Amino acid sequence: MPKINVNGTHFFYEIEGTGHPLLLIAGFTQDSLFWTPILSELKKHFKVLVFDNRGVGRSDRPDIPYTIEMMAQDTLALVKSLDIGKPHVIGHSMGGSIAQLLAYRHADTFSRFALCNTLIKFNSVSTRFQNFLLHLKEMGVSQQLIAEGILPWLYSSDFLQNQENVDKTVNYFLNHPFPQSFIGYKRQLEALVSFDSTKWYHQIKAPVLIINGAEDILCPFDSERLAKGIPGSKLIHFPKMGHLPMVEQPHQFNHCIIQFFISREC
Repeated sequence: MPKINVNGTHFFYEIEGTGHPLLLIAGFTQDSLFWTPILSELKKHFKVLVFDNRGVGRSDRPDIPYTIEMMAQDTLALVKSLDIGKPHVIGHSMGGSIAQLLAYRHADTFSRFALCNTLIKFNSVSTRFQNFLLHLKEMGVSQQLIAEGILPWLYSSDFLQNQENVDKTVNYFLNHPFPQSFIGYKRQLEALVSFDSTKWYHQIKAPVLIINGAEDILCPFDSERLAKGIPGSKLIHFPKMGHLPMVEQPHQFNHCIIQFFISREC
């Protein structure tokens, strides 16, 4: 189980595949296992680096205030310590916020960026929902009920109409081998709700692909704003998909990613 100590914190990571390096940054509450639906295809084309952010998975979960800037510094230090070259980057949701900071401040360290279902600033509806979940966890509400309550916020109507999809997803939540601690959830949430790239995202100059799902209710509008504000960026709007297009339609998602990173088209 490879780990590396950067910024005074131990981080779990794995590197698989061959080709140009590709860094995957998971979102709020998610660890490296989140990328399983798309990993097997991506590692045929890229040398893929996955890792667990602080506060989740097999990385340390220090009980100190987190910020997205801190997590971006974690990611930058990890990439430099592993000396893998200039990777492409996929950041999903909170991971997309981390990727925005890397594109803005450290573009020379990376190649191209894909910002997936990400945010400029968490809206009040999503913030209240996540704080509600925090209170449920604090009260000891069962993971079964929490998992069932989360589903409509993450997936499209078509996906949820299939009971097999629902059962498989709830099972993933309930049987995750590295469940997030309450402290990890709380600290990551603090970082997420304090993030705001409004004043600077339009200054990002790196090549950027922006992916969004038409039924994403967690981050419903920010993809369009990012696409309008980041010079030269490309926007892919997936119809009938929610917050997790890489889970709902992994082959379609990978096609766009591979086209953008390899062919530079999508």
